[in-house]
Order: sequence, then C-alpha cells, then structure tokens
Amino acid sequence: MNKLPMERRYFEKLFESSPEGIVICDGKNRILRANQKFCEMFGYQCDEIIGRLVDDVVAKDPELRAEAEQITKITLSGKNISNETIRQRKDGTRFPVSVLGAPIYDGKKVVGVVGIYRDITELKKSQEKLLESLRKNQALLNAIPDMIFVISRDGTYLDFKADREDLLAISPEKLIGKNIRDAGFDRNHLEQLFKGIEKALDTNKVQTVEYSLKTPAGLGYFEARIVALNEKEVLMLVRDITEQKKNQLRLERFAFFHRTLTEMVNEILQMELDKNPYQRFVEHAVKAVPGAEAGSLLVKDETGVYRLSAAVGYNLKKLKKIFFGPKELAQGNTDNVLIVSDLVSINQNLDPERLEILKKYGRIDEIKTMLSIPVKINGEPVAYFCLDSFSSSNAFDEDSIEMAKIFSQQVAVLLKRIKLEEELRRQKKQLKFLSEHDPLTDLPNRRLFAERVKQYIALAKRRKSPLSILYLDLNHFKEVNDTFGHDVGDLVLKKITKRFKSCLRESDLVARLGGDEFVFALPDTDAENAAKVAKRIIEAIEKPINIRGKSVKISGSIGVAVFPDDGENIDQLLKHADMNMYRDKRLKCNNGEDRHVGIRENSNDRN
Repeated sequence: MNKLPMERRYFEKLFESSPEGIVICDGKNRILRANQKFCEMFGYQCDEIIGRLVDDVVAKDPELRAEAEQITKITLSGKNISNETIRQRKDGTRFPVSVLGAPIYDGKKVVGVVGIYRDITELKKSQEKLLESLRKNQALLNAIPDMIFVISRDGTYLDFKADREDLLAISPEKLIGKNIRDAGFDRNHLEQLFKGIEKALDTNKVQTVEYSLKTPAGLGYFEARIVALNEKEVLMLVRDITEQKKNQLRLERFAFFHRTLTEMVNEILQMELDKNPYQRFVEHAVKAVPGAEAGSLLVKDETGVYRLSAAVGYNLKKLKKIFFGPKELAQGNTDNVLIVSDLVSINQNLDPERLEILKKYGRIDEIKTMLSIPVKINGEPVAYFCLDSFSSSNAFDEDSIEMAKIFSQQVAVLLKRIKLEEELRRQKKQLKFLSEHDPLTDLPNRRLFAERVKQYIALAKRRKSPLSILYLDLNHFKEVNDTFGHDVGDLVLKKITKRFKSCLRESDLVARLGGDEFVFALPDTDAENAAKVAKRIIEAIEKPINIRGKSVKISGSIGVAVFPDDGENIDQLLKHADMNMYRDKRLKCNNGEDRHVGIRENSNDRN
C-alpha cells in the first residue's frame, strides 16, 4: 500500500473537516472536488456537482451569475479575491456568503481555482441587530436634551455633544483639550465637580452635582450626573435646569412673601387702635417685595395732599416736612403699580426747600429705581408705597409687581377695617359720653357723678381726709325760660357752667343733675373751705349774663355736706347737702335776699 505524502494527508484532512465550504475547479471553472460542507451549504449531493460549472451551482439567477463570473474571471487571471456577496442554494433560496477565491498554479500557469465559502447568515443577523441597536442608541442620544461630556480625571474635556452651543462657557471649537478649571466655575462649584469626578471613578457609582454658570445665554443653572467610563475617564450628562430652578426660586419667593403678608395681617389685627400701623406696613413691604432695599409711605390727608407718614432706610424725622400735591407725585396720580427710574428730573418741579430736603435726606440721587404701589379704597388712591433700590435699575421684576399688587390690596383691606373700627370706637366713646354726661352742658350727669364720688369716698377713707359735697339750685330760673324761651335758658345754663371752672380745682368735680340743679364734689376739702368755694360759686353765678341784648342776673342757693360727718355714702351726702340747700334758700327768702331774676337792656354780650 502506497502512502500519500504527509502534506497531502494534512491537506485532505483539512479539506474534509474544514468548517468552510471548499470547492476546487479546473481552468474552465468546472468543479473537480467539493468538500461536504460546501455541498451541505448549497443543498447538493457531492456527486451532483462534479464536472459542473461552479457558477451554475452557486448563482443560477442572471443578476447573481454575472457577478459570480466576474469573480471567477479575476481569479483565473491569477489574482486572489475576497468578497461578501449573495449566493443561491439548490432550492433557489438566497443567503449571504463570504467568498475567498485563489488561483491554482502549475508552474507559472493557472490551471484552476479554489474557492472557500462561508455562510455568514448569522453574522449578518448579528450585525443587523448591532446596527439596529446602534441606531436606537444614536436616536436616543440625539433625543436627549442634555449636554454630554467625556472628561478625564484631571478635568480635561475629551469629547462632547451639545445641541445648544450657547450653554457652553467655552466656544465649541476650543472646548476639546480645555480643562473645567477654565470654564468659569466658581470655587465652590469647581470643588464639587472634582469631588464628583473622583468619587464616580473610585466607587463606580453615579454622582450628582448642581451648579450655576455664566454662559452666552446668561446665568444658567445645571445638574450634572457623573458616571465612570473607565479608570481614567467619566461621562458627564449635564441638564439645563435653569427654568426649573427659576420656578423653584419663584415659589420660594412667593412662599416667603405670603408668610410675611400673613405675619403683617396678624400683627396689625392685634395692634391697638391708638398705635400707628403705617410704619409696620412699610417695614413689611420692604421685607416682602423682592428688590426693595428701602421704602416710604405717602398718605393723603383731608386736603388731598400726600404726606410722608412712615419710612425705612430714611430719616423720617427730617422728612416730615415733605408733602406732594397730586400733580407733584413722581409716579403721577395713577392707580397702577409703576416702576419709576428718573426721580431727580421728575422732582425738579418742587420748591427749593422740599427739593433740598429730598436730596439730603430722601437720597433721590442714589435711588436707581422706585416701585410705586397705590393703595386704593373704593377705587381711589389714598396712599402710595414707594419701594426703592439703590443697587440696580432692574431690581423689580414681574414677580415684584405681582406681589406689590397683592400687598396693596391687603393693606387697603386692613385700612378699611382700621377706619371702620376707629369709627365704631368713636361712636362707642360718644355713646358712653352721652350716657355719662349732660347733653346741654357736657357736664357729668348723676350716674357718672355717683361713680366718681364713690371713688372719692373710698380714697378719703384710706387717707382719712374730708370730702365736701355742694348742692346748687338756681333761684327762680323758670322765669328765664318763661320770659325768653328755653333756648335762651339753655344759653344761660351753658354760660354759668363755664363760670364754674374759675371756682374749682382740677381735682374737683361738678355735675348737672337736671333742670337748674348742680352738684359739686371737693376732695380734701373740709366744711370751712367748702363754704369758701360755695361763696365763690354764688358770686360767679350772680354776675350779669348778657344774652341777645339783654342783661340777665340770677342767683342761687347752695348746701354743703361733708364726709364723714354728714354721711358715709353718696346718697346720705346728697340728701344732707340738698337739705342744707333748702335751708339756705329759706334763709335767703326770710332775709329778703331771694331776688327774682333781674332783666335789663344791654347790647354788650360778652359774658
């Protein structure tokens, strides 16, 4: 038995066991041999294809055959060729293959070709899946609004993707190779970014950093999510959160504003009515409205002039002389919230004195902008808040204006309530006064006199001091009413009442009991001194009273009672004084001193 050379045995083994389909053709491209893999790949039995043109076996359709014949021609010309193409099985189905064609030489002459075929159907499917995945990833990447940066551990920009170049602090053409230290971050945010990069690389966990940065689009706020790509590089996804941050800040501003407004309302509602609320209004306005650094309040008085009633950041005492007519207001007599920038030129129409005060104490040369806030009641401005900024002409924005309107409405409600409460208090006070005083003379009535005397008695008991009560009755006063009428009688009573003041001390009390009867309470006064006071009262009464060209002269009788000798309570003292008054009246009558009312012509009406 002849043994094949070693190389041929190896070749035969490789030929039969190769995972690729191998076919050998002669110089006319007829199949001489094909391995089992080739036959299986194209769906033939091996003995079916021996002697056939290889192109008839692998490419029967005309469009495929032309391309196959071209490959054969190139190979027979002595060149190797490698190509991915489409071939056909016996049943006509097509599938992708990779083809490697090589010439077979006999010496220098090409006597045949060898073709190696690989079915790349699964490879193509895998490639298509990969391409589909890449397309999806690219589409997803393109859809992400975030900016994406690849950054090294030392902070160098290695690559980036940014749809909005105006959000880049460094121009796009210069970004690659630059360091984040050159991007304009402040020190605090730069430290946070480097810490995030280090931690992402060391822990392989996503790190989140928020920062602000000045860009060509303006001041922006950003959120960076940092993830490690490898040991030296991170992927940084940066999202523009400027609008989100602005909305958050806006919500915080409005929340603070409403808290301050609520504090003001609660404070003013609990404030005593006799305290001026204007100063607290201005303090809360400066605190609540964004952009305000100082402020004042102009309140319209009964003449229609606006006067400075409160101020924050100014010397209110020095500015008290300031007032404005409706046409002199810097904001005009408008009922809208208004931003005023040029206060200096507007106020030039004021007189030199007021203008000098405003420049010296009102700081109008320093004010960059003013927010004027009208306070309207029943549709008419009754006051103006003037909120000022010294640092920026753009200090007040739309939020400031919106808050100012809300603040003004709330102040208007409070002022209306305060005025209503003041009116109710005034009416209550008036009703109390009327219930305790004589409506004709405004002297205390019997009720108030009794209350006060009880207090005097209690004090006299503690001090062990005397208290005198005087009871006065005007003699024949009815004749005045009968002669001149009750209106003249009322005038006589008023004039007599005024004369009492010259006879009494501040601590003494006089009341009208009704008609022509009056009572007096004299603390720390004994009987002797009470008699002296009684004499002064009678002398004051008996002076002529000139009314409507008539001189009227009347007299009176008076009785005295002294605590505690004549009584220990108001009723006992009044009863004793009344009894002594009648005793005095009878005595004067018996002595001929009880004169009737004297009347004579007199044009002088001074008393």
